[in-house]
Amino acid sequence: RGAVLSGAREPLLRLAARLGAPVATTLMGRGLFEGDPFDLGIFGTLSTPVASEAIASADCVIAFGAGLNSMTTYDDSLLAGKRVVQCDVDPARIGLLSRVDAGVVGDAGRIADTIVAWLDDAEHKPSGFRSPELEAKLRDFDPAAQFVDRSTATAVDPRTLTLRLDAILPAGRTLVVDGGRYMLNALRVPARDPMSFVTSTSFGSIGLGLGHAIGAATAKPDQPTVLLCGDGGFMMGCLVELNTAIQAGLDLVIVIYNDGSYGAEHIQFHTKNMDPGLSLHRWPSFAAVATSMGATGVTVHNLDELDAAAAAIAERRGVVLVDVKLDPQVISETTPAAH
Repeated sequence: RGAVLSGAREPLLRLAARLGAPVATTLMGRGLFEGDPFDLGIFGTLSTPVASEAIASADCVIAFGAGLNSMTTYDDSLLAGKRVVQCDVDPARIGLLSRVDAGVVGDAGRIADTIVAWLDDAEHKPSGFRSPELEAKLRDFDPAAQFVDRSTATAVDPRTLTLRLDAILPAGRTLVVDGGRYMLNALRVPARDPMSFVTSTSFGSIGLGLGHAIGAATAKPDQPTVLLCGDGGFMMGCLVELNTAIQAGLDLVIVIYNDGSYGAEHIQFHTKNMDPGLSLHRWPSFAAVATSMGATGVTVHNLDELDAAAAAIAERRGVVLVDVKLDPQVISETTPAAH
């Protein structure tokens, strides 16, 4: 997010074009390069197949204002065999989390403009990395074509839910994502801009999302706030703050990825071929609880019922809670083993 805070979008895009390099962001900077034809999206464990292929073929990575943590570098595997240049305003951050070959201390935009001037002086010719083939792959990439939908009459495929939410949720939103297994899907829902994205996972705990959402909605009352959370996290911490959000009259939409389990435990049982029964729970009706407290509650069992949720969100007057039923086995079978 350092490059976002420094307002370095245009200098970085100028540098990327001068080098002939595609661009990408960490999770916390996602959306910074939206609209550029060579925007790879997220660099890291959430990369698309097209981005992963491009990253794998690169021989150098220049990072601006990015910590290069294990999720961004996939435990350094995405940097293997590459020269790495890390630019940051804080010299203590350079090389702190990943191996780097060179470090530059300074503002992201000023560094980028300086390098461009040097390249101009040297009459540098851009590489061919920004090829028409790569541009076409990025333009034509369809996330829905990457999987077979496994929605049923009683459960929605979490991957399909994630793709549908972008259209259903209010535009111009602040997006808050709680922790949990489900977030590998939920983190793909776009926010309004990089500074309208909030996650509580840095605390290493689930159940903190609604507190963050209340803070975000209070700080930015001019735009709607959306909280995406899992059912385990909602029961662990978010439920106790639901009344606070309702009483404050916040413009807030809560979407629960509800697979009736504690996901971290379920996927461990699944991976080890053990009975996942201990991770499963019979929760109360979240929609009924929300309605009893003065919010609008909607339960979604299948794709057809998403229309009712969309209508409730569009007509909202205060807090709307949408409880989407998922199959825990589908999530375990479609979640990458690593991270």
